Amino acid sequence: MKIKTFAINLRKRPDRRGSVLEQFDRKPEFDLSLVEGYEHPIGAMGLWITIRQIILNCMDRQDEYILICEDDHEFTDQYSLEYLASSIALVSEFDGDLLAGGVSCVKSTIQVRPGLYWMEQFTGFQFVIIFRRLFRSIIEFNFKEGDDADIVVSDIARNKFLLHPFISVQKEFGYSDVTHKNARMGHVHQLFAKSSERISDLNTVDAFYNGKSIEFEYNEEHLYEGISIPTFIIGCSDSLPLKEVIFREFKDKPEFDLKFITDPIAGKPDSAFVASIGHILRSVSLSDEDIVIICNSGHRFTADYARGKFINNIIEAHQQGVGLLLGGISGFDSAVPVCETRFWISSFQDAGFIVVYNKLFEKILSESFNNQPSINHPLSEITSHKMVMYPFISVPSGLSDEKNESSARADIAPLYELSSNRLSYIQAAKGFISLYKQKRESPRLINP
Repeated sequence: MKIKTFAINLRKRPDRRGSVLEQFDRKPEFDLSLVEGYEHPIGAMGLWITIRQIILNCMDRQDEYILICEDDHEFTDQYSLEYLASSIALVSEFDGDLLAGGVSCVKSTIQVRPGLYWMEQFTGFQFVIIFRRLFRSIIEFNFKEGDDADIVVSDIARNKFLLHPFISVQKEFGYSDVTHKNARMGHVHQLFAKSSERISDLNTVDAFYNGKSIEFEYNEEHLYEGISIPTFIIGCSDSLPLKEVIFREFKDKPEFDLKFITDPIAGKPDSAFVASIGHILRSVSLSDEDIVIICNSGHRFTADYARGKFINNIIEAHQQGVGLLLGGISGFDSAVPVCETRFWISSFQDAGFIVVYNKLFEKILSESFNNQPSINHPLSEITSHKMVMYPFISVPSGLSDEKNESSARADIAPLYELSSNRLSYIQAAKGFISLYKQKRESPRLINP
């Protein structure tokens, strides 16, 4: 096996040149070519021009894939030819676009087999196998100032895979020609360590939730008639027009027992939310409620809402030990699909429809929420046991009492769509990986 390998190095960096040549010394499986990097005032632009030229030069070759390395690549003790070769072969079976040897940041991952993962988004371009099917997309991409090569490739590649444990990390030289914040010694090492830890954590989450059996019989026929869940509407005053809009939204949905909460604090939405939820939970703590729903006045049900499925999700999530169940979110960091209708999420940003289980009531009431600015929702860090329903049943309507709040709700509507698209992408990957595993276990499933 000979892997056509291109190592990018700027002429002015002989220390890096010597380092990367040493990495490939006595590794005959790599057909190494040292490529002089294009000098550009913007390091990222120079790197992209070099990558694009490498791809252009390979268009007339017959290689199914090539390896592009940056000169800070360093093999780890996990590297072996067998590990890399078998992974390349499997990624090829999946029609993969790329295979990374190690990454400095990663969002969501799904294990294909021990050592090989599908990944959603990544950064870190020091060791990337690029398959021919991605060549044309790289050549045709309009790279602009402010873009980063690794993020661009992550965005345009549909099927991305990752080796973990990593076989490659970035060696630290105390400076960086592309990413200046990586110049601080120790910073890059921390990035790779955190990425590795995240992959392990996501794998643990997947095993935990997908390994839990749910003893539950679906009640689709009667659709849980007679159930009424305390539902608190926050973010509105006694405005009659807005209440009429909210009542119309919940019309013919007797499963919601509506109660209106006037925001006790004017000003920052997070401060108002924290005060409101404290008031709500104190009021229900004496009534022995199992769950409550906190709903923003700008909430709107999507066409995917159905009472039976909604309550099924509440019950199943409870059996899985969940503390928060969300109807929709504007953003998240990492996600793990736990079934066709729910994802575990590591964090979340805006959420206009939140099911809170009583296991969290006391914890929320005892929490001293700080006022430090954060993109995440005030409840995001209250528990690691949180899920979002999928497809979303709740999105922002853009309606509110205050004009500025109404505008803010309207502005985040596209972010809900973006989050939904990300989850759809992850769900699709989970589907084809699960099918692959079924075929391996049952060869008869493979079409002749």
